[in-house]
Amino acid sequence: MRKILSLLALLMLAVGSAWADRTYEYTNTPSLNTDNYFTVAKGDAAASTYTVNLNVTLADNETSTITKAVKMENSTTITFTNTGTATVYVGLYVRNAVSENANNNKFKVDDTVYEATNSTAAGSYEIVTVSNLSSGTHTIKNNGKEVEIYYIRVVESNPAPTLSFSASNPSVEIPLGGSSATYTNTLNGVPSGATVTWSITSTGTTGATVNSSTGQVTVTGVGTCVVHAATSATADYAAGYAEYTLTVTEEQPPFAGYEYTVSFNNGTYTQTPAGSEYFSVGGTAFGSEYAGTYNGTTYANACKVSSTFATSFTVAGTATVTIVQCISRASDDNGPLKFDNTALPTASTSNCTVLRDDTNGYIEYTLTNVAAGTYEVKRGSGQTGIFFIKVVDSELPKSQLAQFAFIPAEVVLHNGTTSYTYVNDNTFVYDADHRTLRTKLI
Repeated sequence: MRKILSLLALLMLAVGSAWADRTYEYTNTPSLNTDNYFTVAKGDAAASTYTVNLNVTLADNETSTITKAVKMENSTTITFTNTGTATVYVGLYVRNAVSENANNNKFKVDDTVYEATNSTAAGSYEIVTVSNLSSGTHTIKNNGKEVEIYYIRVVESNPAPTLSFSASNPSVEIPLGGSSATYTNTLNGVPSGATVTWSITSTGTTGATVNSSTGQVTVTGVGTCVVHAATSATADYAAGYAEYTLTVTEEQPPFAGYEYTVSFNNGTYTQTPAGSEYFSVGGTAFGSEYAGTYNGTTYANACKVSSTFATSFTVAGTATVTIVQCISRASDDNGPLKFDNTALPTASTSNCTVLRDDTNGYIEYTLTNVAAGTYEVKRGSGQTGIFFIKVVDSELPKSQLAQFAFIPAEVVLHNGTTSYTYVNDNTFVYDADHRTLRTKLI
C-alpha cells in the first residue's frame, strides 16, 4: 500500500513528462495540498477535523490510508481556482446515516448539489465525480448538514491555444490561361512542440487540395473552400484548430466589359467615367458615422441608406454588379440592401458572392450574369450605409455612346445589298455612292 505523498510524486512526474492535464490533491491527514491549490476556511483546527481510519482507493485507483477528514460544518468552505475545464473527485465520509437526514451524504460545489448515491449508512464513504467544471473559482460546502470530506482531487484540462491566420479574408486568382493556383496562409499562435496538420473541410467548386504538412493549398476552379489547421496537444496546451475561407477567382482578360462606378464618399457621390451619368442617384444623405476602408480606399462621411435612397441603372448586355454596403454603424439594423426589390443574400449563392469584412466595416456583394434591364439598389430591412457600386456590362448602353468620337461598325456587302446593324439610329450613315457604312462624328 502506497502512501499518498509517494503517489503525489508519481503524479507530478507523469504530468511533467507525458500528461497534458494538471492534477492537484488535498487531504487533511496526511497533510497534502498540491501547490497550495486549495484554501480551507474553518474554525478551530482541532474541532474542524474528524478522525477516520480509511484504507481507501483514490480516483487514480491507488490506495492510501487517511486518518482525518475535514469536518464540513455550515461555516466551513474549501475553495480552489481552475484555469481549464476540470474534473473534480471529492471523497465523502458519511458520519451519520442518510435515514436520519437526507443531506448526510450530500455536498455542494457552488450552488449545485452532489450526492454519494452508493453511501447511505453511517461510516460509509465514496468518491463522487464532478465533471466538466468550467474555469474559475469554485467553493465546496455542505448542503445544510455536516459531512466529512477526506480527499479532493482536481484534474484540469490544458487550455486550447489561441490560433489565428495572417490573412483573415484571403483570396487567390487563377492566372489567365492557367489551370490552377496555389496559396499558403500562415498559422500564428502554434504552441512550442505542437504538430500542425492541414486539411480541406469544404472544397466547394474550387477542386481544392492541401499539403497536410505545409498548408499550401492548390485550387483549380473558382468559388470558396474552407481550410482547416489542427494542432496537437502539448504539455501545456490542449489540441486546437482554426479554419479560414479562401476565395478563388479567375484573372480576367484586359477587357471584360464596359465599367461604370459610383462612389459615395466625403459627403458626395462621384461617377466614372466622368460625365457618364450612368447611375441615377436619389435620396442621398451622408454621415460621419458611415466610414471604413474598401479596396484600398478610405471612406469617410459616406452615404446613409435611408428609406428615400435609391440608385438605378440600365444593363445593356450581361453584367457583373458589385455593391459594397457599409456596416460601421452598430446602432443601425445593417440588414442587407435590396437589388431589384429582392434582399441581397447573407451568404454566398450560385450567382452572388458575399464577402463580409467586419474589421474594415463592409459587406461586398458580387452578382454575376445580370441580364439586360433596369435595376435599382435601395434600402432593405433597415437603415445602413453604402460605399460603392460597380457595373461591368458586356455591351455598351446606348445612353453612353456620347463618350466616344467614333463607333466601330461592320459592313457586309452581298450581291449588291448592304447589311448592317444599327446601334443608334443617328450613329451610322450609309454612303450610297461609295456603298459603305461610315460612322458619324458625334
